[in-house]
Amino acid sequence: VLLLLNIPQRTFGIDYDCNCFVKDGHPFRYISGSIHYSRVPRYYWKDRLLKMKMAGLDAIQTYVPWNYHEPQMGVYDFSGDRDLEYFLQLASETGLLVILRAGPYICAEWDMGGLPAWLLEKESIVLRSSDSDYLTAVEKWMGVLLPKMKPHLYQNGGPIIMVQVENEYGSYFACDYDYLRSLLKIFRQHLGDEVVLFTTDGASQFHLKCGALQGLYATVDFAPVDALNIHILHRFGKIGANMPYMSQPTSYDYDAPLSEAGDLTEKYFALREVIGMVSILSTCLEWFFEISQVCKLSCSCVDYCFLQEKAVN
Repeated sequence: VLLLLNIPQRTFGIDYDCNCFVKDGHPFRYISGSIHYSRVPRYYWKDRLLKMKMAGLDAIQTYVPWNYHEPQMGVYDFSGDRDLEYFLQLASETGLLVILRAGPYICAEWDMGGLPAWLLEKESIVLRSSDSDYLTAVEKWMGVLLPKMKPHLYQNGGPIIMVQVENEYGSYFACDYDYLRSLLKIFRQHLGDEVVLFTTDGASQFHLKCGALQGLYATVDFAPVDALNIHILHRFGKIGANMPYMSQPTSYDYDAPLSEAGDLTEKYFALREVIGMVSILSTCLEWFFEISQVCKLSCSCVDYCFLQEKAVN
């Protein structure tokens, strides 16, 4: 239908020969920032997203906490502050792409890394492994979450350009490749073959040995790169902040550019200035890339795109 109407197809992928992302047939570099919808009241989502866009970001990155949406086995909640699809819609309307970190384990300094406590009712269960009880629960959850996410993929008209599988699994003791293969199969089954699936691990052979898997694009933390994510861009309170007593501060801070109240800090304006300069350079590089393709120059001349996550402190 798109071809008959002469409407360009939306595509996002990786050109491994030229070492860059390709969006709609053109080289693409993004700068994204992390914001956790689960830690920001729905009322403020649009405000925070607009401020992130005004900072010069191309994209946002967000986690999906399993236990936030399935607090009890088989009881799902995607309403109110948990309305993930509405959050994605707002991101799209704001002109922001989305990098979705779907779990099932997310870390994120969140209770049990987002895994529901009810999983522990089975005393013999082995979390984050190919244990049959655990995988059965994961398959059921992903069978609910991922079909909701598919219409929001970039290829389908939505903002999601990439989806992370698990989180820093190379730092976990299990090193269970069957588990990662099972996750890859589940994600492909529900999201299709076109979406870029990736892993994130520490920047060492030790971490990549157990965290990477063929078929999943491997990325690392804290690397000097061009396409990056700023973790964390917006401060917020941790889960449990409304408990009667907490023995430690609840702020999830990292000296982020946007304060917990959504205020613009000095770092915000400094960051916006730097991003503006990077954007000008990126435009020049993309122009050079296009020229190089026409002139059939080596891709190594424009080897400038690579995904990683970078903390800004």
